[in-house]
Amino acid sequence: MRLSLGLFLAGVVGMGALAASASPRLEILQPEGGEEKVKLLSKRQLEYLKLPREERIKKFADAGERAQLALDKNEPQPVLVSWRWTGEKGGTAPVFSVELRHVGVGEDRAVRVVDAREPYAFFDNLMIGEKYRVIVSAVVGGRTVARAARDFETDATAPRLIRVPGVPNVRDIGGRVAMNSRRIRQGLVYRSAGLNNNPEDIDFLTWAECRAEFAAGTLTNRAPWQAKHMAKIYSGSWPSNDWHRVPIANARGRERLSDESRAIMLDALGIRTDLDLRNDGEIAGMSQSPLGDRVKWIHSPSSAYSGFGRPRGMKMTKACLDVFLDESNYPIVFHCIGGQDRTGSLAFIIEAVLGVDDEELYRDWECSGFTNPGNWFCHKDLFLQLYTDVLGRYPGETTREKAEAYFRDCGFTDGDIEKLRRILLEP
Repeated sequence: MRLSLGLFLAGVVGMGALAASASPRLEILQPEGGEEKVKLLSKRQLEYLKLPREERIKKFADAGERAQLALDKNEPQPVLVSWRWTGEKGGTAPVFSVELRHVGVGEDRAVRVVDAREPYAFFDNLMIGEKYRVIVSAVVGGRTVARAARDFETDATAPRLIRVPGVPNVRDIGGRVAMNSRRIRQGLVYRSAGLNNNPEDIDFLTWAECRAEFAAGTLTNRAPWQAKHMAKIYSGSWPSNDWHRVPIANARGRERLSDESRAIMLDALGIRTDLDLRNDGEIAGMSQSPLGDRVKWIHSPSSAYSGFGRPRGMKMTKACLDVFLDESNYPIVFHCIGGQDRTGSLAFIIEAVLGVDDEELYRDWECSGFTNPGNWFCHKDLFLQLYTDVLGRYPGETTREKAEAYFRDCGFTDGDIEKLRRILLEP
C-alpha cells in the first residue's frame, strides 16, 4: 500500500487549551480511503483468481506454479493503519488508541480497539466488500488531545480468508454473489482444516481383516470405540473394498489451537457450533470441540466427491446439511482434517444450491491450493467427480437447479431449501 497525505475525513480535532494553540497534530496516512479499495488477498492470489478457467486449471496442474501459489499462505493480508503525530517539543509522548468500526449498510459497530505507542497498527480478518472507519486518538495522561478518522472500503474479491494461528485453510463462505445478485452473508459459516490433529496411532485395516477379527471374537481385546467402529465395517456399513482407519489409542490428536487462535474463533468470529466431518478413527478420544464447552460439537462423518452420489454418502450429506437448517447453531465452523476434500465437497453443495455461479464454485475449491501444493489435488481426479459425475446426472439447466434436485434426492423439501437461502443470503 502507498503512503498518502490526502485525508478522506478531516483529521485534526484538538481539545482544550492544546487545541487552541493547535500544537498537537494527527494525520492518518494509511489506508488511503476514497475510491481505492483495500486488498485483502495477495497480488499473486488476485492475479490467479482473475484468470479464465482454462488458464487457472492449467496453472493449477503445474507443480511449480502451485508451489509459488502456496507461498503466500491461505491467510488475509493485514490492513495497515499508519499516522503522523506532531506534538509539542519536549511534551509527553502519547499512547494511541486505534478503533476499527464496521460501518456497512445499516450498521455502525466497533470491531476492535488496540493501543499503540508506535505510529501504526495492523488489523486482519476483515470482511470483503465492506465499509470501515478507523479512528485514531492521541491520549496523554488519560486525556484525548487529538483525534483523526478515515473511512475505507475493502476489496470484494472472494474468498474472505481468515487468520487463525495453527489452523490452516480457514475462510468464510460468505461474500460470494449468489442467486438474484444476493451475496452470501459473511460471519455465519466458516470452513477450515481440523481444529486439532488426528490421533497419531491409527491402524489401517482392510474389510477382510476387520471381518476376520470380528469372526474370531477378538474384538474384546480392543477398546469399545474400536470395537464399535470395526463392527460397523463388518456389518456392511462400508464398502468391502475400502481400507479403514481404526484408532488403536484413546489419546485424541494433538492441539492446533493457541490461546490467541481460540480467542479469534470464540470472540472475534463468535463460533457456536463445530461441525466435525472426520470419521470415527480420526476423532478417537474426543468428547467435545477443541474450542471448549462454549461450543456445540457435532460429529457427523462425511464423504467427498463421488461419494456424495452414493446412497451412504447422501445419507451422510443429509445429516451434515441438517445442521445448517437449525438457526441456533450459527455461526458454524465445519471441517475435516485438511479442509479441502470433505469440507470442500460440502461447501460446494451449499454454495451451489444458494446459486453461486460455476466460475466461483471452481474458484472456491481451488483456493485450497493456496495451502496444498500437491499436484494430486487436481480438478480431473477430484473436483470433476462432484461437479460432473454427481451433479451432472441430475436434471436442470443450471448447476443451481441440479443442486436443488440433489437436495431433494437427499430428502430435503423445497421449504428446507428456501429456509437455507433465507438464513444464508442477504436480502
